Amino acid sequence: MGKLVNLTHLNLSHSNISGQIPGELGNLKSLQVLRLWANSISGPIPPELGCLTQLRALELGKNKLSGPIPPELGDMESLQELQLSHNELSGPIPASLGNLKGLIRLEVQSNKLSGEIPPELGSLRCLTHLCLEKNQFSGTIPSELGSLVSLWSMNLKWNLLTGSVPPELGNLLNLGKLLLRSNQLSGTLPPELGQCMNLTELDASSNNLTGAIPVQLSQCINLRIINLSSNQFTGRVPVEFEMLQSLRKLRVAKNGKLRGPLPRKLKKAVKMKERFQLMIKRVL
Repeated sequence: MGKLVNLTHLNLSHSNISGQIPGELGNLKSLQVLRLWANSISGPIPPELGCLTQLRALELGKNKLSGPIPPELGDMESLQELQLSHNELSGPIPASLGNLKGLIRLEVQSNKLSGEIPPELGSLRCLTHLCLEKNQFSGTIPSELGSLVSLWSMNLKWNLLTGSVPPELGNLLNLGKLLLRSNQLSGTLPPELGQCMNLTELDASSNNLTGAIPVQLSQCINLRIINLSSNQFTGRVPVEFEMLQSLRKLRVAKNGKLRGPLPRKLKKAVKMKERFQLMIKRVL
């Protein structure tokens, strides 16, 4: 197969393929699309794939791949989509991926990746989807991610991230989804998030966030889902949230110091159990 030098598209998804990815695929210099999605391929990702400088899409998700993400993938200067999710990959995200200036989607969820999120990812100005969910990433959320001006979805759920939510994320004016659930984040939720006018879903539940729920979130008029449950927020749910006409779900349970009453127009967006908890705290 390595001799098919004029091949541009190779799609073997859902083909019951096993074994390893041959390094000889790196000889297919004209290849633009390589899809091996949903097979039983094991072993490492060959670093030779970094020689595919014309490649636009690399989809290796839902296999049994192991080992690190090769830094050589950062040499694929034409790459727009990198899909490595649902494997057994380990180690850090190579900083060299920050060289992929045309990258639109980076999806590595459901692996065993670890280490810190490289700040070099902030150079990916074309990126619209960043999904790092269900790994073992640690350290803080890099403030450089606030430079991802095209980003629509940031999914960092189910990791080991610490520190505060960077206020620079408020610069992401195209952001539609910010998913930070189930980490170890602390500090306050930055009021700068109110600048994300296209935000439709905010999930910062199951962290250690403190302070008041920022009233500035009421400026995000497209918000449909807000989940701030299982934190340590204090004060009350801002009455200004009544202006969120699109809001369908508001979750604020298990915030020990959050007090009621709940703004009247929000009652349909909040589960009855949570409304009851807030009313009890108002009495106490």
